[in-house]
Amino acid sequence: MTTKKNSEFINRVRIYMQKNNTTFVFLGIVLVVSYGFELFNINLTIDEELAALHTQINPGFISSGRWGLYLLTKIFFPKQVIPIIPLLFTLFSHSISILLLLKIFEIENQTTRTILTLFGLGWPGLAYIYSFSFVNFAIGFGFLCIALSLFVLLKSKRRLKFLAALPIALVFSIYQPLIQPLVMVFIFFALFRWHEEHKNLPRFFLSSLLVLGLGYALYYAVQQLFLFAFNAQSSDYVSHYFNLSGLFQNLGWYLQKLARLAYNIFIGDSSFYGLAIRSLPLFLLFAGILILFTRYKNRTKLGDFLLFLGLLVVFSILPFIGGILTKGYIPYRSLLGVPIFLMGWAALSLKYASHKAKIVLGVLAAFTLFQFSVSTNHLFASSAFAYEEDKLLAYQLVTRIEEEKIKASAENIRYLEMIGYMDRTLTPLVSRIENIGASFFGWDEGNSLRAVSFLKVLGYTSLDALPSERRADYIEYGMSMATWPKAGSVIVVDDVVLVKFSPYSPTQIKTICKTASEQNLPNDFCPNP
Repeated sequence: MTTKKNSEFINRVRIYMQKNNTTFVFLGIVLVVSYGFELFNINLTIDEELAALHTQINPGFISSGRWGLYLLTKIFFPKQVIPIIPLLFTLFSHSISILLLLKIFEIENQTTRTILTLFGLGWPGLAYIYSFSFVNFAIGFGFLCIALSLFVLLKSKRRLKFLAALPIALVFSIYQPLIQPLVMVFIFFALFRWHEEHKNLPRFFLSSLLVLGLGYALYYAVQQLFLFAFNAQSSDYVSHYFNLSGLFQNLGWYLQKLARLAYNIFIGDSSFYGLAIRSLPLFLLFAGILILFTRYKNRTKLGDFLLFLGLLVVFSILPFIGGILTKGYIPYRSLLGVPIFLMGWAALSLKYASHKAKIVLGVLAAFTLFQFSVSTNHLFASSAFAYEEDKLLAYQLVTRIEEEKIKASAENIRYLEMIGYMDRTLTPLVSRIENIGASFFGWDEGNSLRAVSFLKVLGYTSLDALPSERRADYIEYGMSMATWPKAGSVIVVDDVVLVKFSPYSPTQIKTICKTASEQNLPNDFCPNP
């Protein structure tokens, strides 16, 4: 009996592969073309220098409410910075999640399946999160959990539907920004199956709300158990982004910032993609016209069409709506709802389009997806070039430090204090957008811990970052020093190496003024309160 079941399963898999061979071919092409550079090159991104030095899994995962990330790391990648395998795991999980969604939505047309798959996986904004090898595999698994939650809810009977709360709890526990694509997938299903499932949609939404609430309750209960087991307290790593008290005072400004971000993403602006993607706004505009026209044409009642339109608006703004609570700022690595939006926009426009309209849409989609691949490669390459620049600077810096240590005839040099930061400009070859193309010597407007950690990763382990309570003692020296690479930009004082890349940055001044007493600081060093 078991042999027969295995044979039937293998046969179903073979039939599925044969029916979707075109989708798999184009999926393989996009995976290699878009992610091949990052997949097969060793690179370090901001935060990876810290993760690379951890001998144990970061306990901050627990205190920040990400016990799912902790478990996945513990099971799969306890050594957190590893080339190839984490991203490969990510892409495999993400691909399976998209194919599962297409199965749930009953999308059988192979051209449509191919376009949706490529939009879901090929959007360049994923480079901002997938460049982190110590967390990207969990994001891919999170997308898989999103698809599984909808699958369990729709395919299970009666009380078994509530098992969908299990993958939902994992979504909450892996990375909080996955909540938006989680909700969007449920809305996406309702929009796409609006005509076929119209009578069942109220029950679907009620069931969705129940399993989402149950999933959050389960997540919260497990989180408390982890905090108790690790004797830890909840951190403000996530909550410090929120500004509930000033929400309505600054709501207009927040909305303006979010509208500008959405506009830049949807018109394919180079400030987000590194390169201008000219075909994206054309695709979205034509697809939007098709959605409105075909949906209005197939309406049963005007109220039904208006309800569909309202839900479509909610679906479209969901990738950005969370920014209202986070002071109008959304890290680019958190925009995980955008690929779901692109899939939804493409699916809804193709569903009832005429043959000629599908050809036009297909051509626009092909150009857009090609430019997506170019943009993704550019973003990954920007980080690789920045990494090479930092390695060269690290070599020069270590040489200068060792020379100054010999001149000073000092022993027990233990600390490094970085004054200012390395501010490299944007070039046609290298974009510097958030973590893409960022320097370890420029992050946080100058962070000695980042610089020291990067040097340690490269093998120079003799220095630590100067403790915060001692930084004020060296301000006078720092202010009078020359800037890199001039003579006098690296000096040794006591047991500290001082390196000056620029004048003290506003962030450094603010940090020092918070930790040092006023009498230990030069006059006018701190800004007026």
